[in-house]
Amino acid sequence: MTIELAALRLLAETGDENIAMQTVADEIGISRRTFYRYYPSVHDALVAVPLRSLARISDDFRARPDTESLREAFVKAIDQGEPSTATELVAEIRTKHPMVWHRIVSQMQPPAIDFFENMVRERLHRSGQDARLARLAGAVLVGVIETQSPLLNDQMAVDPLEEALAGVIELLRA
Repeated sequence: MTIELAALRLLAETGDENIAMQTVADEIGISRRTFYRYYPSVHDALVAVPLRSLARISDDFRARPDTESLREAFVKAIDQGEPSTATELVAEIRTKHPMVWHRIVSQMQPPAIDFFENMVRERLHRSGQDARLARLAGAVLVGVIETQSPLLNDQMAVDPLEEALAGVIELLRA
């Protein structure tokens, strides 16, 4: 996590998404070889925190009771996150350098859609519902999170997220 934090801190300070791996290594006093032992690139270190967050949301969603609607379970899973230095840095980067952060995170869309598709598909199967729209639901969830991401800061403003998700669900029902 030290490498991730150093990469995020440098991105927050400079806004330069093309941070040299050696710069990150120098920041925390490690060699290039040590850096490569953990990450193949600076980009991989930058996206490790959001990917871990996706895994946490997915785990929390799966743990929600089946009596909750998909929307309710998803919003509660999002809301369970704990603020940390890494999430604070991500929030700072999103605020100070939104286009840079968008370019970095947009490369995560396929794995994010897969995460959400799998969790929705599993939930729908458990409840005996048709899971054919799970891929679409995964893409929609990623879209909702992206459009609401300025709201997902330390306070995790869930009400606007829930409203956006409810709106998308109503559109899909139409």
